Amino acid sequence: MGEAPPTHTQWTAADFDPQLFLTDLVRTCFPIRGAASNGAGSEPLRAILLRPPANLADTVFRQQILRELETSPDLHDALVRVHGLLCSLRAMLDEGHRAQYDTVQHKIDILTSYAELVDTLAGRFESAQSGLQRLARLGAAIQATDGHTLLRRMLDYEGHVGTVDVRLRMGADGRVRDLSLLAVRDNRDNPLVPSLLQRIVRWLQVVILRGYRMGGREVIVRLVGDVFSAVEPDLVRCLLLLGPASFYLAGLGFRDLARAKGLEVCLPTFAQAPRLDGDTGAPRTLRKLFNPLLLLQGIVPTPCDLGPTPCDSITVLTGPNSGGKTRVLQAAALAQLLGQAGLYVPAAEAHLVWAPTMVVSLANEATAAQREGRLGAELSRIRHVFEQIQPGSLVVLDELCEGTNPSEGEALFGLVTTLLPALRPQVLVTTHFLDFAARLCRDRPVPQLEFLQVELGPDNLPTFQFVPGVATTSLARHVAQRVGVTREQLEGLIARRRHELQRRGA
Repeated sequence: MGEAPPTHTQWTAADFDPQLFLTDLVRTCFPIRGAASNGAGSEPLRAILLRPPANLADTVFRQQILRELETSPDLHDALVRVHGLLCSLRAMLDEGHRAQYDTVQHKIDILTSYAELVDTLAGRFESAQSGLQRLARLGAAIQATDGHTLLRRMLDYEGHVGTVDVRLRMGADGRVRDLSLLAVRDNRDNPLVPSLLQRIVRWLQVVILRGYRMGGREVIVRLVGDVFSAVEPDLVRCLLLLGPASFYLAGLGFRDLARAKGLEVCLPTFAQAPRLDGDTGAPRTLRKLFNPLLLLQGIVPTPCDLGPTPCDSITVLTGPNSGGKTRVLQAAALAQLLGQAGLYVPAAEAHLVWAPTMVVSLANEATAAQREGRLGAELSRIRHVFEQIQPGSLVVLDELCEGTNPSEGEALFGLVTTLLPALRPQVLVTTHFLDFAARLCRDRPVPQLEFLQVELGPDNLPTFQFVPGVATTSLARHVAQRVGVTREQLEGLIARRRHELQRRGA
């Protein structure tokens, strides 16, 4: 499975995975109904999400499968069954070398599950109109192989060598009074079951001429080994279906989870990325967008609207701390990632621009191995963005140029926002340089600039909605009061600490 050819992609996982917490996201927000074990789909789903397809046709192919699974309960149940059989097969193969019971029976159990899997593929997906048709074709192709014919004969031999007819005579107390043998018939339809003459010849050859002893158990052991060798290539092909099966069922699980929380999801439409010197394409719109990462904290997110904005716009978000700016950046990045992967996006309606790459930078934390200071790290972040983007790339930056003094930070912010349009990416950026953002909004040094601010309610508290314009205050006083850092609150804290320390004799 690890050597399966990956989907071709231009995205680099390191540019978005650490900031979007995909491991926690898929484990919590993408459950698989009827999964054979907890977290059965997390590993393959995350691996697929890290490599969004490079071609829009692949994304549309996946969307068509999800639509058909959503509208066809029979196909959905069939895929759940396939996923369960694949999980069971993988578990049995993993534990085979340490099985504490009859290893022959263990192998027979594996082959029995595999045969059921093939029959499910061939028989339950014949009506599919989407890419699920491939499952039916795969199952039918395997059924037509010599290896599968041998498998069926072996299972039939193991479970039906012959038929014995008996007559039971019961007493009034329900106990058996007499048992009569009426007939014994060999299973003549299975070529693996030898005739009486063949059994006599085999007995003479093995027992008398060679001096060996061989019973029915030795026959089934030999057959199991032959069958495993014959079906191994096709069994491996089937195991590779575990990733796609997990992908689609987890996507439907995310849809069901969101709806249970009163949230809407959708399959997005995509416009082509702009060309360097071409016209502006279709706008980007996200209606009732929410951040699924909030579900990890037990919070039901408040949906908001973004757009419509031009496909190569630079959208600057301003507003108070804890107003939802960083969360909406995460939500927009997740919508792009999930949408291009072919899954439902966390929005009621989504019209996206195809992004050849995505760079998400929501935090700039210092590390022990970091050579540069905070300013150097910020400049490195900016340079990395310019190295990675191309027309249509989505760039998500939180608190751009906060690593230096305000005047230098404003100069760097202006440099970035005026040069980025030359490569025509999609940009979402937050800043606390409110005066500078207001001047940019007034002067418009480049036409691609768009400005959104956190909407405030009558009580000056954030509504977690965004409206056009630039915020006039970061509401630092409100935030400080909420976390207890006003002068009055700190003076009260100091008084209590002094009293406590004096009582201890400090």
